[in-house]
Amino acid sequence: MNKVSCQYVFPHGTYDYIESIPGNIEVGSISFESDKFVYCEGNIETLLDYKTVQKGEHPKMADYCFYRFFEKSPIITSPELPAEELSKGCYCSMFLYSKLQIPPELPARKLEEACYQNMFQVCTYLSYLPELPSTQLAPYCYYGMFYSAMIWEQNIPLLPATVLPHHCYSYMYAHNSVYLVAEENLSKVDLSRYNIKSWSLPKSSVYGTGCAEYMFDIYDYSFCEEEPVPGKQYYIICRK
Repeated sequence: MNKVSCQYVFPHGTYDYIESIPGNIEVGSISFESDKFVYCEGNIETLLDYKTVQKGEHPKMADYCFYRFFEKSPIITSPELPAEELSKGCYCSMFLYSKLQIPPELPARKLEEACYQNMFQVCTYLSYLPELPSTQLAPYCYYGMFYSAMIWEQNIPLLPATVLPHHCYSYMYAHNSVYLVAEENLSKVDLSRYNIKSWSLPKSSVYGTGCAEYMFDIYDYSFCEEEPVPGKQYYIICRK
């Protein structure tokens, strides 16, 4: 039988956090009796239906099936998340406040509402950010995904979607001291103090209400912007 396996490594501390989920939804979670760092591996879909996985297929995902599953856990690496079509809130807050260093690949092409919402919130040990290849977004799909995750400008992946539902990117990189500057305002930035990376969103055919609301932090209102306009050239900066 395929399964998710874990291996302890060495001690570290813990965090505390409280969050609510809408409705009366039953969710599962995993707990560890130690605060040691843990390596996880295997296909997480086997926890849904291992027989379907053995057939080379993807089991159906219930809404919020892995909600806060590894919350505050000491995991360093993640199991595989190979699902191609997601469900509402399926990975919402999945690694919240965890010690995750190596994020999973996220190959899904068809997203659903809130599927990645707050997924890596306050994951301050991330070595890099996963690629986000989907072009079929959903409302709140990336909402707060990397909120307060201590990311830096070189980590931010390309976002290829051109149809942007409402609030799909809201708060995505907020509270990270990563700032967005329009090309015409770059001369106002003291480049000796910042790392810089060219960045833009593709020109969009659909731009939903608040789709990129508060996507980035605001450090100085004279040159920083919090909500990018698709098709416009920007630079992402963060302090050296």
